[in-house]
Amino acid sequence: MTESTDWQPDTELPLYSQRVFELGADPDGESPIAATLIRAPKRPRSAKGAVLYIHGFTDYFFHEPLAEFFVAQGYHFYALDLRKCGRSRRAGQTAHYVTEELDAYDPTDAGRAIETFVDDLSNWYVRRSRDRFWSGSVSDEKTDGYWTLFECLITTAKLIAPFIPFLAEQVWQNLAAGVFGERVAPSVHLCDYPEPVPGRRDDALNRRMARAMAPVMAASVPSLPPSTLQRSPGARR
Repeated sequence: MTESTDWQPDTELPLYSQRVFELGADPDGESPIAATLIRAPKRPRSAKGAVLYIHGFTDYFFHEPLAEFFVAQGYHFYALDLRKCGRSRRAGQTAHYVTEELDAYDPTDAGRAIETFVDDLSNWYVRRSRDRFWSGSVSDEKTDGYWTLFECLITTAKLIAPFIPFLAEQVWQNLAAGVFGERVAPSVHLCDYPEPVPGRRDDALNRRMARAMAPVMAASVPSLPPSTLQRSPGARR
């Protein structure tokens, strides 16, 4: 493992700095991997210790209020973007969310990643699309909205098939096999498991959406600090 010689300005947060650690060859056979350490700009003169934040429900660090809280308590604050996540994810590399956890025989975290996606789909995409779904006239915007939701639902059916096979099959039969017949697989369990498509993930859009979601989520659960509520849609560590 090698590291850059100096701290550099962070690519995501103003005033923060980052250091990249090159980890060498990727065990999955893609381009070389790296991890990125992020440092808070304010550093106590006499620190009680240091906090290292490793992301959970997000795939990169952007929780400035969380960093500011620990610095105010007298701690140095650092965060780590793991390989193929956030700042550490390089062009052409596929993120390693659900499939990596399943490959590691960790269905709990894989299921939680799917749960996060379904929550965002239901509470944000569907709710925010009600006006176009329920509009009386047929328009390109309405049709695009339905097809986007359809793609999300049948992909989710494939994702949940190893976890809840009967529900996944019912969704597939209702939305795919029962509608398109022989043009699709007769069962969700005969489909290939979904894999990330390089280039289709929009990290900048995810960050903007996460920031837009944070105050709404904080207002709905006022007993929790906003820093605990920020997360990236559909993303995991």
